Amino acid sequence: MRTTVFIRIPIAILGCVLLVWFLLPPIMYGIFNTGNIIGLTASAVFILYSLMFRKINSFIKNTYRTRAGKTVLSALALIVASGLIFVTVLTCNMVRAATNPPDKETTVVVLGCRVREYGPGVMLRGRINAAYEFLTANPEAKCVLSGGKGDNEPMSEALCMYNELTLMGIAPERLYLEEASTSTRENILFSAEVIKSNSLCENITVITDSFHQYRAGKIAASLGFENYSHCTKTNYVLLPCYYLRELPGIVKDMIFNR
Repeated sequence: MRTTVFIRIPIAILGCVLLVWFLLPPIMYGIFNTGNIIGLTASAVFILYSLMFRKINSFIKNTYRTRAGKTVLSALALIVASGLIFVTVLTCNMVRAATNPPDKETTVVVLGCRVREYGPGVMLRGRINAAYEFLTANPEAKCVLSGGKGDNEPMSEALCMYNELTLMGIAPERLYLEEASTSTRENILFSAEVIKSNSLCENITVITDSFHQYRAGKIAASLGFENYSHCTKTNYVLLPCYYLRELPGIVKDMIFNR
């Protein structure tokens, strides 16, 4: 009985922590995406398991006693284990891609994000600040600002970044706008056209959030670019939901954009 309590309580606490963490982005910033849904689903599973601990465990034991049940449960366990290994490998690749600073001349490519009615959203603000930091430290670097205008945005993401960076003191002639893209793949693909048409350096430094660098880097490499990373300081309230949102995006690119 006591052992059961010691197991159930940490599971319940974990579920509650996840519940709060994945509810904070929509409450604080109005951000709700696939990552929130995945996180909230996981928190519900943990909480439900802690509340129905005995019944669920009893059902699993009884099911495992039958031949068919043993086969199904073993297959599910294998799928879950394989999924966890796959996610771990992806996460390691994401960390590696986020720690790849340039060691030579590069053209900066800043990937866009949501523009709000009042200006850049919290994620885009981070990318603007990271671009300012890099361009200030590398005064000869040129920069492509990439991002089109969504139906719910007052201006293109590229133009928003341009306005902010010029206000911060970055010379306009260092900035090139790419205002047609609507996805990460298009960000890189259309930025490549800007780079080539303006005879800019074809080594690139991608500025985006750390969780996003792996996918962006893979796309850049597929287009023949030697690429490096400079990461934004991602808000820790938003990091979990965007990390979980990124995983399906990576898998989608693996399947459909090889």
